[in-house]
Amino acid sequence: MIVNDKQVVEFDLDSESNVADGVQKIAHWIRNNMSKHKTHYIVIKRMLEGEIHFLQKDNFLTQLSESIPVEWENSVSLVMADVNLEKNLNEWFKGTSRKRSVVKGVSTPFSLLRRTIGYLQDKNVPLPKVVENKNKKFICLNGAAKPHRARLVSDLYVKGYQRDGWISWVNRYGKLNHKKYFPHPDFKGEDMVIDFDHKQIDTGVNQEILPHQYPYAGFEIVNESIISDTSIFVTEKTWKPVLYEKVFIPHGPRNMIKFLMDNGFQPYTELYDIKFDSLPYEERYKAMWEQIDKLMEMSTQDWENVYKNNIIIKSKLKHNAQVFRNLQLKSWQAQLDAR
Repeated sequence: MIVNDKQVVEFDLDSESNVADGVQKIAHWIRNNMSKHKTHYIVIKRMLEGEIHFLQKDNFLTQLSESIPVEWENSVSLVMADVNLEKNLNEWFKGTSRKRSVVKGVSTPFSLLRRTIGYLQDKNVPLPKVVENKNKKFICLNGAAKPHRARLVSDLYVKGYQRDGWISWVNRYGKLNHKKYFPHPDFKGEDMVIDFDHKQIDTGVNQEILPHQYPYAGFEIVNESIISDTSIFVTEKTWKPVLYEKVFIPHGPRNMIKFLMDNGFQPYTELYDIKFDSLPYEERYKAMWEQIDKLMEMSTQDWENVYKNNIIIKSKLKHNAQVFRNLQLKSWQAQLDAR
């Protein structure tokens, strides 16, 4: 591939078990090819991640910045799934000695949508059943243990909602050790397995397989990967209920619902208010819970009726699935070509 008359050199950090090792490979290549900045263009792919950190040290960007000399500043692009990537890179680098971004941002916010759609074609990934009866009000699936996820699950227990839904907690990358994350006596961060445990979930395509309980739940509480006020990163946790026509409410980044709507999504405003989406996190969390409480007031019979007889919701569910299954996704290569 050629960009600006330069030969592209790709580094795929998603394939690295340790991102720091991938950055070291980039630094090593640059050190040994310093004179090629006029003839070569580096593309760093981290398409399965989508957060620029401002409230804590961003180790990845710090290491990357240290690896790119001044001569290469106009010859490196970073591909990530953050909707606000370019803006966030510029803001992050303002706080460094470089004062301006040393890489050009290429946003690919639908990277994980593309992957999930690909799995829809895989016969090894069984599709969830289409059922009318609902046995529980909600389902909430949690792979990697993160503080914001522990907070939400703990609050489900505080309210006694665990009796009305299915909750998984599988400590995919290890446990949260501090007791402050688990204030309720019945939830201490131990595995709660409803399909795959922390070892099985990374086997084959298991991450894409929904538990058999999934279609029997009224709605899904999507405990997204990040809750950033600056980055928007949408993962398979959201794409699954969209593609499989399930009502969901997201615990995720600020303006995530707005981003979905900008791309054709029709929100389920007949069931809950989406105003929380635009609020700063602490306000957003509180306002989101008001809407979860509202959804929890519905009985399983109410939820059955939603899927059977609510023409508006049924139409929106089908519309959303079709929109995102058929979305024309612009590749990072096409974006670079257009520059």
